[in-house]
Amino acid sequence: MRLRLLTLVVVAGLALLAWRTFRAQLPAAERGRRLAETTGCFGCHGAEGTHGTANPGRLDRSVPTFRSDVMMYAKTRAEIREWITQGSTARRRGSRTWREQRELGTLRMPGFGRRLSAAAIDDLVAFVEAQSMTSDSLADSLVRRGFDRADQLGCDGCHGPGGRFARRNPGSLKGYIPSWDGRPPRQRKLGCDRLAPALARCASLALLLPLGLLCALAPQAVLEGRHRSPSRVLWNGAPDAGDRGTRRTARPMRRAKLAEPAAARKRAQAACPPS
Repeated sequence: MRLRLLTLVVVAGLALLAWRTFRAQLPAAERGRRLAETTGCFGCHGAEGTHGTANPGRLDRSVPTFRSDVMMYAKTRAEIREWITQGSTARRRGSRTWREQRELGTLRMPGFGRRLSAAAIDDLVAFVEAQSMTSDSLADSLVRRGFDRADQLGCDGCHGPGGRFARRNPGSLKGYIPSWDGRPPRQRKLGCDRLAPALARCASLALLLPLGLLCALAPQAVLEGRHRSPSRVLWNGAPDAGDRGTRRTARPMRRAKLAEPAAARKRAQAACPPS
């Protein structure tokens, strides 16, 4: 019973350690991008919100995108949240012309405030902000040059605008490309202060794995030892020729020696019957 309990504890510890080491840790913008894909946002706003579909009836004739048209509908983070939760912002609803154009359009932005949780909406806001980011919105000139340089080199193709996405990468360790922004501390570059804990976790995993296998196999070995039949006794120094695959329990040699005089007396009585 103790061995089984120890086995369960070790296996559970190994599973927890493996889960904490290899679980996906996506940034908010990437979670929002995947949520927008599964929710169906790209059906109207295009792939990753970069190309709005046609919207007959309105003067603009297309659904707004997340890159160039966001600032026309939402200028701040609070307005982006309001746009997602209610389908429009208070500033837009106050415009009579916009309300008329909304009614004329074939497609209308729905509100997701009652369909998604607050955390999910936070991820969508982070995704829209990342997708609508431009170098003009950055205050630091050095950051602006780096942002434009990454765009020119094609870094955005894998890492997303500003390196804030974590696109899927089948076959890799965690299945996605690490982002540059919003990464948890464990994914950052390992320094001397971070290398030692990482090596300690790897060493503990290497020690616990054989221990877990040993504890898992030990109860079975103990049970097999309890029910294992004793080995056959060699009567004349050779294996029992009469045993044809049947597992018989041979009597110990000591009992066989004690039984020899009784057998001799029986044979003598049979050879010399009493008169």
